[in-house]
Amino acid sequence: MMPRTFAVACFTVVATLSQAVNVFGQTSTIGSVVVDGAVIWRADVTVPAATAQLGTQLEVTAQSSRWYEVIIPASLGGHGERGIIARSQVRIAGDITRIPAKTLRGDPPIQMEGTGRTDSARRGDLPATHRRTPIQGLLSINRVFNVTSNDFRETVLFRESAEQGQFETAYTVKSVKGFSAGAGAMLSPTFGIGGSLERSSASTPVAFSGAIPHPFFFATPRNVTADISGLKREELALHAELRAVWPMHPRVQIAVVGGPSLFRVSQRIVSDFTYTQSYPYDEAQFATSDTLMATKTRIGFNIGGDAAFFFTRQIGIGAKVTMSRTTLDLPIDDDREAVVEAGGLITGIGLRLRF
Repeated sequence: MMPRTFAVACFTVVATLSQAVNVFGQTSTIGSVVVDGAVIWRADVTVPAATAQLGTQLEVTAQSSRWYEVIIPASLGGHGERGIIARSQVRIAGDITRIPAKTLRGDPPIQMEGTGRTDSARRGDLPATHRRTPIQGLLSINRVFNVTSNDFRETVLFRESAEQGQFETAYTVKSVKGFSAGAGAMLSPTFGIGGSLERSSASTPVAFSGAIPHPFFFATPRNVTADISGLKREELALHAELRAVWPMHPRVQIAVVGGPSLFRVSQRIVSDFTYTQSYPYDEAQFATSDTLMATKTRIGFNIGGDAAFFFTRQIGIGAKVTMSRTTLDLPIDDDREAVVEAGGLITGIGLRLRF
């Protein structure tokens, strides 16, 4: 009696499992990710929802000509919400004709003879012209701070009283503040291009020291010193950027950027000075300085990183750190130039927009 009862119980369990498998097969379609780093996009906006690795199993709930609608699994941070993934990045296990047709991201559902599906949909394959990832636009506005010291000096020689005199100017260029604005486009989930315009200005104090020949005695210079203020410096930089992006989370985005830069520096320079003296001319006193605005443009480079946190799908805040550099020879007159450095270590914080 016991063996017969056991056999009946086994038969019942097997029949129940078989029925459950059949029901599951009728209500669910599973797809396998065939590329590494496939992006699952939000269904209603061009924003990454998750990144799936090669071999990840996804439950497919609908299809259009270019997309599969899938349920984002808990292993990828999902809570039952749905996203879309390019058809070319998923291989369907089983009968693809069981997947309902649906309009996804404006892409029409597949129409096929008999079942409303085409041969290409049955294969899960599409022409390359239908595999393009939607382009995502990026905008940023930042308050920036140059934390690098771009101090420089200039020494000028002159002749007076049949001797050679000189004056030296030491320019302090620190804590330069400014603004930057950038725009770009993501050509794929992880690669994009862009550019930014950065402007900063500051007042550069100058320490002046001079050695003026004595009108009566050789090798007896009279030393003069002064502090000169109010000399303006302005930097304008246009950065071209290649952008590599890691969508760490739908709300967090990390990017590395870099490329060539075009710098334009305008610096007010001390071109000459005047002094006063009185008999017996053993001493001289600084009187005034003559200044002019020197400007030069030159190509340099930039490289850095940007981290952003988005409060909504489109709006967020971010912080950036960029290293940019070039060296310029500012023309003062035909035979005189001042060598200055532009750029440096730039930090910034500001608004991030994506659309």
